[in-house]
Order: sequence, then C-alpha cells, then structure tokens
Amino acid sequence: MSDNQRLYTRTDLKEDVKLSLVGEGDGMFSEPFDVEILNMSVDGVGFRCREQLLIGEVLIGNIEIWTKEKLDVMMKIIRCTEEGGGYYGYGCTFVGLESREATRIQIYQMFNPEEVK
Repeated sequence: MSDNQRLYTRTDLKEDVKLSLVGEGDGMFSEPFDVEILNMSVDGVGFRCREQLLIGEVLIGNIEIWTKEKLDVMMKIIRCTEEGGGYYGYGCTFVGLESREATRIQIYQMFNPEEVK
C-alpha cells in the first residue's frame, strides 16, 4: 500500500517483539515467535519476520512504544510480501485497540512530526 493510500500516518518504530497466532475457535495461542516491528500508526503496524503467515490470521502480543509504555495488541494480517533472505513483510490492522492506546500513538506523532510518514 502506498503512503498516499493510508488512512493514518505511520511512524518508524524499530523493536523486536514476540507475537503469537490466535487459534481458530479454541482460544489457544501458538508458541511466541520473533518479529521486527518497523512502523506503527493508530490503525496498525508493519513488521517482518521469518515466519510465513497468512492474510487474515490474527496475532496477539505487546509492543513497547516510543514512550516506553507497553500496548497489549491484537491484530489481523492484511498484507504479506516476500522480502528475500528468508524474511516476509507484513501489514496488520489492529483489532479492538482501546481508545486510550490509540491516543498515546496520536500524541506521540503530534509532538514528533519529523518521524511521521
């Protein structure tokens, strides 16, 4: 998705985190796996990892934002690209992000406009 098609602006966020896949119907989670968060917006995140995931899969985890606060997130994969070197790039949209957590992202972007894309 190009920058001019995005509904919300993105801000770079380089962080290694562990995410888990949410099981279908049974509430179970996969073993956590490593991902590299690349950017974040009020709507979702971009990340890359070595796991091959499917569009529509749901992930859960927590992400430390720029202010060092942790956000508990659930997100759905909406985009996938093969990057080469054994890595895949993903775009996800948040599912049920609480308004106070979205506000934290917006406030950071408001006071750090040079980092917003």
